[in-house]
Amino acid sequence: MKCIKCHQDTPDTESYCIHCGFKMDVTYEEITKKMATDNKKQKEEETEAFARWCLVIGIVVFVSGMIFRSLWTNPPYPDVIPNYVPLEELPHKSVYLIQPEYVKQGDVK
Repeated sequence: MKCIKCHQDTPDTESYCIHCGFKMDVTYEEITKKMATDNKKQKEEETEAFARWCLVIGIVVFVSGMIFRSLWTNPPYPDVIPNYVPLEELPHKSVYLIQPEYVKQGDVK
């Protein structure tokens, strides 16, 4: 016979579980009451675990949203910006070959 508390095998001649000491000769009402209590406890634990996971996921989404929002509204600007100057003048005055020259942001001409 299996104990309903610790689920260990116990000889049928024993009136108490040899592993946990739980009473073995129980009635149907006692068994159903114990099972209902165990099920209720297990559901509460599962609900708490689900709520914790939802909370963690919500916090991660919120923080990542705040980071994305701050980067979207205030993008980081580099210290060096490209400044294009003509490399050489071609025969036509309006056409230039250009080569990028990098200058500090405060030194823009």
